[in-house]
Amino acid sequence: MLTKCFEAALAFAPWLCALGACLLAARRALSSHVRARAFRAAWLVLAVRAALPVQFTLPHPPVTVELPAWSEKPVTVFVAAAGAAGAVGAAENAVRVPPSAIATGVWAAGAAALALLFAARYAAFVVRLRRSRIPLAGHPRVYRSPLADAPFACGLLCPAVYLPEETEPDDIPYILAHETRHIRAGDLWFRLILLAARCVQWFNPMAHVMARAAHCDMELACDEAVLDEKTLGYRIRYAQAILNAMRSARREALLAAPLCGRGTRGGRWKEIFNMNRKRKGTCLPVAAGALVLSASLLMGCAAGTAEPAPSADSPQSSPVELAPVTAAPGEETEPEELVWPVPEYTYLARGYQEETHPGLDICAAANADILAVQGGTVAFGGWDESNQSCGNYVQIDCGDGLTMLYLHCNDVYVQEGETVEAGDRIASVGSTGMSTGNHCCLRMERDGAPFDPEELLTVPR
Repeated sequence: MLTKCFEAALAFAPWLCALGACLLAARRALSSHVRARAFRAAWLVLAVRAALPVQFTLPHPPVTVELPAWSEKPVTVFVAAAGAAGAVGAAENAVRVPPSAIATGVWAAGAAALALLFAARYAAFVVRLRRSRIPLAGHPRVYRSPLADAPFACGLLCPAVYLPEETEPDDIPYILAHETRHIRAGDLWFRLILLAARCVQWFNPMAHVMARAAHCDMELACDEAVLDEKTLGYRIRYAQAILNAMRSARREALLAAPLCGRGTRGGRWKEIFNMNRKRKGTCLPVAAGALVLSASLLMGCAAGTAEPAPSADSPQSSPVELAPVTAAPGEETEPEELVWPVPEYTYLARGYQEETHPGLDICAAANADILAVQGGTVAFGGWDESNQSCGNYVQIDCGDGLTMLYLHCNDVYVQEGETVEAGDRIASVGSTGMSTGNHCCLRMERDGAPFDPEELLTVPR
């Protein structure tokens, strides 16, 4: 499960960079004509997707996404043993770890460390904040606190507004108008989503750039909502309240929506005094959502389920026949019938490639039955720690040096030493090991050397 999350996060990383760069460019070109709330909504769509390390599938995969070949080569790690005997036999303690497992561990450790850091900082800050806060008379859920360098809203379940101790009374109405707007717009939860995206994509610089740009657009969108149809005099006084708050602002609290956030000061004054009506820009978040959805579906295209095979009435849907084996003079032999391993699913996400992919990837629905192509004896069935990239798999010895392997299974229904016939149910389709989605990888070997399964088995059309 952890490996799948890492693969999904890694697969979306280039899409996040591309979509984030496009959105930054659009923001730079259209900010003077389109409202900031449109950009805020577009960042929200992108952040939600970046925070979800999952993959989606298409019914008909248009392209194939392949994993790097290094995932097949394990790395030897030596485990230290106590005592002289352990020093002498250190080589016996060597553990072969796939690079994919190492990469997954590094990613998981980084994401967990960043999440724990954010959680610890936020918890410590909230505890100190609640101990030092003083209610402001006449204003429910508004407090003064020495920990507040600048006015901000904080709290996910019970949000409140916190003011510095030296806040001028005349500035309070403008500050509350701004901060309550943050609360109503759900910006505190949006900041949590951005933190989650930064944890999942901690290795991707665009995740942190996205968070900073989204924070800026939150502030600008909040200003737009407060100043909508307001007079110039109100705007001047509103700007003065922000200037007064900036005098003491030194840092920005975690998961808090401040009045004067970092990165908003440059063009903020221009937007505050801009009396021109901007376009809503509804098409911007819609386009962002469409692009994110398209990227997500393309990521999982190799894992998509395929179209059903033709009906049983079709002459091509019958079992494929193997050429007759050599028989003794005068002895008649019947051609042995081979069975397509995944009934009703015939789409090949990837064919046989001698150097990089010695098998056929047959897209199918999760938990669809996998049938034995040819009878034989089960040589292995289950999970092999020394070859984790294959996931759960079944290996069948069909005799005469012919071996068939069925990789990335979900459940295995046969045991080592068991005899199976062609068409027997041996496993179910899954996405275990180094797999981008649900499919059955069929491999065939003759005397230990892989060959193209289509030399014996014809794909039903």
